[in-house]
Amino acid sequence: GSSKAVQEALRRLHIPFQLISRAKSHETITYEQLRKNPDYYHTHPLIINTTPLGMHPDTQSCPPINFDEITPEHYVYDLIYNPARTTLLQRAEMRNANIKNGLEMLHLQAEKSWEIWSR
Repeated sequence: GSSKAVQEALRRLHIPFQLISRAKSHETITYEQLRKNPDYYHTHPLIINTTPLGMHPDTQSCPPINFDEITPEHYVYDLIYNPARTTLLQRAEMRNANIKNGLEMLHLQAEKSWEIWSR
């Protein structure tokens, strides 16, 4: 769903990205590999969570990233909008990263849907 859309948008904008998952595949690295290679944080200042980790009702969960590597140069975007400030966003904000939740995306999708279906 949303992960594929984000990947396509990043490709169209020519923004390099690395997929991270619990399980390794030909497209992804694992969180364990990320932990062992913190250089990814320096070469990828944009972090986008497209998983349900942190969504209501399990609001305390969070992708297992190393927040010590997050800097004010990072942009952390969580597609979740309930809660508005997920654990991921709260912890990134504590590191002075730029943060954004998925509420605006939800609104933009609703507007586009309305436009399409009311023709």
